[in-house]
Amino acid sequence: MSIDYSIGRKIPAWIDSLGAEEVVGEGHTARFNGGSGRATCWTETIPELAPSLLRSGHISEKILAEFYACYQDPHYWTSVITFIANSGRKLERFR
Repeated sequence: MSIDYSIGRKIPAWIDSLGAEEVVGEGHTARFNGGSGRATCWTETIPELAPSLLRSGHISEKILAEFYACYQDPHYWTSVITFIANSGRKLERFR
């Protein structure tokens, strides 16, 4: 199983294919700073994943150290996900 990261680009076309007009989308990004509850959750979770991440070769000890420093710094802001809602209005001829 894999995640389809392109789905957000497909939804407006699906709505359009149903005969909708004025198709729009609006996004909301969850942002947080270092030291916040969300950042603390990540700094408590990553140690469980660190051995596998290091073995993969995609992450180094230096990158992990930078991650921990940033996620403890209240002046460092980041985001982990954007939620997007799409909608449209049905054309009169399809009602």
